[in-house]
Amino acid sequence: MSTPPSTDRSARAWRWVEAAEWDEFVAASPCATPFHTRSWIESFAAYDGRFAARALAIELDQASLLLPLFARRGVLRRGPFARAVAAQPGVYGGPLSRTGALDSATWIAFARALPQLPFGRLDCFGNVLDPLPAEAASALRATTRTTHALELASLPEDPRSTYSKGCKHSLTKSRRAEVRCERTHDIAGYFEVYRDSLRRWGKAPERAYGLELFERLLATPLAELWVVRMPSGEIAAGGLFLFTARHCVWWHGAMRDAFSDACPSNALIHTLIGRARERGCALFDFNPSGGHEGVDSFKRSFGARGLEVPVFSWRSALAARLGGASKELR
Repeated sequence: MSTPPSTDRSARAWRWVEAAEWDEFVAASPCATPFHTRSWIESFAAYDGRFAARALAIELDQASLLLPLFARRGVLRRGPFARAVAAQPGVYGGPLSRTGALDSATWIAFARALPQLPFGRLDCFGNVLDPLPAEAASALRATTRTTHALELASLPEDPRSTYSKGCKHSLTKSRRAEVRCERTHDIAGYFEVYRDSLRRWGKAPERAYGLELFERLLATPLAELWVVRMPSGEIAAGGLFLFTARHCVWWHGAMRDAFSDACPSNALIHTLIGRARERGCALFDFNPSGGHEGVDSFKRSFGARGLEVPVFSWRSALAARLGGASKELR
């Protein structure tokens, strides 16, 4: 979409921010997700050299905002051809306020301010902690995708009572198989499980994440690697979990097919739900799964409910004329 002309100069000023201010703002914002953090954006930008890690401070009449983003590199990526993504790779992003969720008026002011910012295109994949109000979603012509999440404060002392019958049975099988779940730094071991999953999915390694990305993320305080081991010590399943003060996100997971009968993924998620509660997180987020029904069914088996997250793609009027009609988010 392109923003209609407006005489309202909603953005009084904007500027790029330095690392310390970025960190402080994200730590203060109740709606910051792990993907707004400098740890995530710098790690992924270093891995994917097409983008630079940046954060933009925006002063509106209504509020002071921070927009962490990936800025597309390239000598031609200037003016109307400059592209920003919040955030890569298709994960939560968008503006933050120190005081909490943006109201509809602030979202509308942000939309009107976009032509004044230093890019001609913004792809924003939404924020489960600060979804667009209906009026703003309409103005930005947003579409929706769905994540699944558990509100941890509402769970009973034993969350298994909210799990489906099939999920409870799977946990019984994993207990009988005597698997154990633990945090580890065995990145190479987990990566081999991921490669086994890629073969099962029929996905070429060159189209998958590389070991370097996992190494970069696990060098930050943001990410933790948890695995489920068989009694033999072999890794049966594992995942990368991202933590902020109130939000735990299951970002990446893999399972070795040979150990599927032990239901290690069920044991993994059950354990991490408990760890997230112990740390005081408000939300355990299974993350969007691209509409794969089998994956969605697995998430629902833990009692997770679907949450719609509006996403939008904006182009300046000049960029829209030069580049044609806006394409769907990729």
